[in-house]
Amino acid sequence: MEGLIKKLELEDYQVTKTTIGRSSNDVYRLQNDTDTLYLKVGGLTVKNLGEVLELLQSSNLNVPKLIQKGIYNDMNYVLMSECSGTMIHEIDPIIAVKVLAKGLKQIHELDIKGIKIVRDYKYYKNRIIEKVGNQLNIEDMRFVNELESLKVEEDLVFTHGDYCLPNILYDNGKISFIDLDDAGVSFRYIDILDCIWSIQYNFNDEKYVDMFLKEYGIDELDLDKVKTLKTIQRLLEIKGY
Repeated sequence: MEGLIKKLELEDYQVTKTTIGRSSNDVYRLQNDTDTLYLKVGGLTVKNLGEVLELLQSSNLNVPKLIQKGIYNDMNYVLMSECSGTMIHEIDPIIAVKVLAKGLKQIHELDIKGIKIVRDYKYYKNRIIEKVGNQLNIEDMRFVNELESLKVEEDLVFTHGDYCLPNILYDNGKISFIDLDDAGVSFRYIDILDCIWSIQYNFNDEKYVDMFLKEYGIDELDLDKVKTLKTIQRLLEIKGY
């Protein structure tokens, strides 16, 4: 790490490895008398983060400012600014769910034309086969084989990819989004299910889930989409579904 810090000419910063969150990548907080930066180092998701931040710099979303991205010792790295604000799970739940819904609508309303980071049914089918193809039972194999031809509407939008409460910051009306390692074009319900899971985990009361859905504009969850995406999550062992 000292070599990368020297390469980035950040020797005057105090470097602390952060342990908050569940990221599989290494995250470092760099601080001097006037500035705070974050450095993330890892594999393909860090490469994706760099591409996403570069893409979003000209958008109306509040995300970390991309300072530099690249490869060092065969590892991807992203150097970015700090976003100000309080993590959503640390504020009043009623305010939090309203902010979560407003923020998610902002993300999902982004124009996806020309964005090359796409995770549709074909993507997930290939990923499941690559990861656990030889371990699937007959029922799961049938599900995977039929994945591309499912009648469930794909409903592709720009997604955060990990829309959980600690990744959303709030500061006097300003909403900021961090940890965009898995962001890209995908299913609207990916973010919705992530947020529901996180609301349940952090606030432990279903009424806040109902409030979030109403604020977002969903009267009733599409159970076909929920079942399909939860099966994908289960097969890929993503989160706690």
